Amino acid sequence: MGQANLLDAGLMSHDGQAARIRVGDAFELFVPAARWPSGLVQTRVSIRPEKVHLSKTPLGGENTFAARVDEEVFRGATDRFALTAAGRLKLTAIAANESALRAAIHAGDHVWCAVHGDDVVVVPK
Repeated sequence: MGQANLLDAGLMSHDGQAARIRVGDAFELFVPAARWPSGLVQTRVSIRPEKVHLSKTPLGGENTFAARVDEEVFRGATDRFALTAAGRLKLTAIAANESALRAAIHAGDHVWCAVHGDDVVVVPK
């Protein structure tokens, strides 16, 4: 199954097209309405580390949030990043080690993250 970020989440609104959720006390995400079970208010969500996209420059659009890089671990073709969002929420990201094509990200950097709504999996408690 591999690694996953298991994060507490609560429903903020549901309009039939999308569910707006609050992840911890850190950030909001929009997920397709069909992914959020009817009547569910609080649960956990799973986001795989390779689905957390990182950038050193601000990202536009929905499902973006800022984080601090606490740790960077070189793993050959990939790097693993331990992140903290909004000062407390811990999560992990994995990115291809392609520093020649993008600005390198290191421990201590502030980054912007993006997650596609289809990559958020609801895990009922």
